[in-house]
Amino acid sequence: MISLTFDLAADTAKLAQNTTIKLGADVPVTVTFTTAPGSVAAIEFALGTDTTSPATLAYTDAFTQVNSTTWMAILDASDTRLVTYLSGLGNTNVSGELVCVIDGRRRVAPNVQITIQPRIISGPTTTDGGPSYYTEDQSDARFVQSGNDTSQHKYGAIPLSAGDDSRLITFATAFATTPTIGQAWITIPADGSIIECTLDNSTITNSGATIQFGATVPTTGYALHWEFWQ
Repeated sequence: MISLTFDLAADTAKLAQNTTIKLGADVPVTVTFTTAPGSVAAIEFALGTDTTSPATLAYTDAFTQVNSTTWMAILDASDTRLVTYLSGLGNTNVSGELVCVIDGRRRVAPNVQITIQPRIISGPTTTDGGPSYYTEDQSDARFVQSGNDTSQHKYGAIPLSAGDDSRLITFATAFATTPTIGQAWITIPADGSIIECTLDNSTITNSGATIQFGATVPTTGYALHWEFWQ
């Protein structure tokens, strides 16, 4: 995950922590402004090179507003440009550039450094005695229905119903101990109103947690997204 904080006063962006992402993954990109911005017309994020002829290696501008200060998108780290660039290389540092258009002004932050880690597991794409693989559509469907469930990292998305004001999350399999990091956000339909949500820390256990909503869900089309790490 790439978590960026954008300082509106200084036009600078910084990573929440040293960041390594996996080549070939769908990588969540979160942009949090230091204060609620004005009218956000666009947010763009790209990975690239810092050579004399800079090149874009991966790009997204499909950001969705999560709350009054936070936007989120998914970066495709299987972009063929990135795969070609890292061919034959080990862990490699690339530059990340964040561009925001706010109140008609294009604001470009200085680059941040992100490490790309090559894949270790590879194999056939058909069942010929080795592992079998999901297609992209099948993988997306699994994320929407049940999310990811490993011993160290779990995430998912739950459709919400009109009248919901909280939701209990139950992990498909429990963590060994209580997770140390968690987050949640609500995505909204095209004509929907923003609903903020809060992770109730007192309810977090190794088997689940409760998310409280800042307002009652008015209609269908809303979804609760959650992610926990140990």
